[in-house]
Amino acid sequence: MATATVYEILGVVLLSFGLNLIPFAGPSNILIAFNAALAVEADPIVIGAFVALGSASAKLIHYLVTFFVRGLLPEKRKRSLEATGLRLKHWASLAVFLAAATPVPDDPVVVPLGLMRYSPTKLFLVY
Repeated sequence: MATATVYEILGVVLLSFGLNLIPFAGPSNILIAFNAALAVEADPIVIGAFVALGSASAKLIHYLVTFFVRGLLPEKRKRSLEATGLRLKHWASLAVFLAAATPVPDDPVVVPLGLMRYSPTKLFLVY
């Protein structure tokens, strides 16, 4: 089995990053990893890890945009988001993982977490 070049792996990361930057319309990470595995001769675990790196980086950008947009919201809405965040904080990591690992859209999970000021480190690591 031939090994992938640095440029092929970089291409996988950039493709995953670029496709996941499309809000609410990007393809599933499973589809990206499957196609990358067909195109690049590398261990599927390595390809999966680099797809995850690219997609998590793109979703972190979505998260950060909504994190800072929260500052523009009225105080009443911020308090409501904080209350919701306290109720959902135990399930947030599971929701992020399931959204990233399944074909369901992940932006409906990532965007509210940004508004609720969920930990960006946890989001990135779980995604």
